[in-house]
Amino acid sequence: MLTLAMITFQLVVVQGLKQVGSAGLAVTFHTKQTATLRADHRNYEYYERLLRRSLERKRPVAASVSNGEVQQVIRADQDVVRDLVEDGPTRAKVWFAGHDGIYHIDRSDPQAKRVYDALAKSRRTEGWVWFAATIPDLLIVDALSEDELPFNWGPQAGHACPPSFGYLSFDSHL
Repeated sequence: MLTLAMITFQLVVVQGLKQVGSAGLAVTFHTKQTATLRADHRNYEYYERLLRRSLERKRPVAASVSNGEVQQVIRADQDVVRDLVEDGPTRAKVWFAGHDGIYHIDRSDPQAKRVYDALAKSRRTEGWVWFAATIPDLLIVDALSEDELPFNWGPQAGHACPPSFGYLSFDSHL
């Protein structure tokens, strides 16, 4: 969970959605927290789609909730950390095995140690980590290692690669 200009994101899995008349959508997260995505929110359609996918696929999203209302939703992804390097006292750079670009974390945030530890564990064990990042600056706002998830997902559950991308093998065609 990272606070970004007074916006706090947390990786959550949606466990329930309920239309609340014309007011919007009531959202229940795995943390038992509830919030409303207001129908007049400028990104209502996009955020509703991300929240529904989280519910259907049991995949996390990064959500920012304030005063019982959903402020922002960011798509989460899963990968293995290839490298993690300190970049001064308040930053660390992150490279993933299946994502392009150099991601980073802001070490000055109070939750940054937990996020850093999840990323470091992924690198050390070559295990999957769920993360969400802002675009275009690739700032990681939250990360969870496999054992922190509210569900069983990853190699131990029979998933050989992240569901967000697959590996192709052309050996059988040679």
